[in-house]
Amino acid sequence: SGRLYGTTQWGGGTDNGVVFELIPSGNQWTQRVLHTFAGGADGAGPHAGLAISGGNLYGTTEFGGVNGNNGTVFELRHLTGGQWQEQVLYSFDDTHGSSPLSEVTFDTFGNLYGTADSGGASHLGDVFELTKPVNGSRTSLVLYNFSGTTDGFNPHARLIWDKKGNLFGVTFQGGTGGYGVAFKITPRS
Repeated sequence: SGRLYGTTQWGGGTDNGVVFELIPSGNQWTQRVLHTFAGGADGAGPHAGLAISGGNLYGTTEFGGVNGNNGTVFELRHLTGGQWQEQVLYSFDDTHGSSPLSEVTFDTFGNLYGTADSGGASHLGDVFELTKPVNGSRTSLVLYNFSGTTDGFNPHARLIWDKKGNLFGVTFQGGTGGYGVAFKITPRS
């Protein structure tokens, strides 16, 4: 329908950020807030754009969650009557990543993938997967922990797929020159 969806890292009634919709009407656009983050368990500071799957919106918050202030992965479900309902799918715990700053992406099976800017085994970020829901819940898997040597650290950008099922991304820092790397993760067998 030509609508645009996005996030603001701050603002909203609690100053923890919002998810918004822009609705076109001729040459005018109307903004509507779909969700205002409350902080704490609800998450705070959505830093990246959104992924759309099955008519629902998916994203990350840099802060908040039930495991401290390490960020979340959330889903906004589109309900009848134009309403939206937010659900936190995963709260980062630093051991399995912290502070996700990038969009999430899906594979063809419904598994969700993304990067955490910090946390993980070396506290330098990781690549994660949240499996397709089974009995209503997803399993979190760390696909790769950055070590900060030649493999880089602090991944910030959205992951992309190639036709063979490889994931590609970039880090903000590290590598041989210190300015980041482009990386590839091959699929599990």
